[in-house]
Amino acid sequence: TLTPQINGVTYVVENHSELLSKNNDVVVYGPSYSLSGSTKKRRRLTTKRYPSVSLPNYKEMNISFINIPVMINEVKKFNPDIIHFHSPAVMG
Repeated sequence: TLTPQINGVTYVVENHSELLSKNNDVVVYGPSYSLSGSTKKRRRLTTKRYPSVSLPNYKEMNISFINIPVMINEVKKFNPDIIHFHSPAVMG
């Protein structure tokens, strides 16, 4: 989960990524909360959002539609030293 949803996970992800991006390149993957994706880059922080829909029994939670081989290639290209994730479901 990411903003605009507000919860403990979104707070931690946003704060950690902001702090880490002061000295490192950081990429955050998450839901777009719509049926279209987007990429936003601000200094050393890139946020990639994937199309998503809300869960039928938990409207506040969205599940992203990702192409796993494409994401694996993106991560390999980025070549991170550390991978950290929060996930309630499929994206993780």
